[in-house]
Amino acid sequence: MLDSGDPVAYIYSDFSCKGSFNLSQLCDPAVDEALLTATAIPAGEVRRKAIMAAEQRILSTDAAIPLLHERVIQGEATGVRQAARDPRERMLVTPQTHITGQMHQP
Repeated sequence: MLDSGDPVAYIYSDFSCKGSFNLSQLCDPAVDEALLTATAIPAGEVRRKAIMAAEQRILSTDAAIPLLHERVIQGEATGVRQAARDPRERMLVTPQTHITGQMHQP
């Protein structure tokens, strides 16, 4: 979710009436209400369901049509050990990451 681990922040930015990155120019009071409802719920299963309900409202407006799901592909040299596997690519090297033996260069 880019600069936020919270899906509501991302969805609000892209699809609320006051969103700062609302390229679709969607302004639907029902969407804003669903997002505000999700924002008020603490992390957990109930919040996850509220976020999915907001997403469903957005999709029902046809403001966004999902076309693909990105997958991160991470390659490492043969001598790299304990590299982080972060799907958001925020952390690839940690204090535990190290190199063993000689690195093979292509």
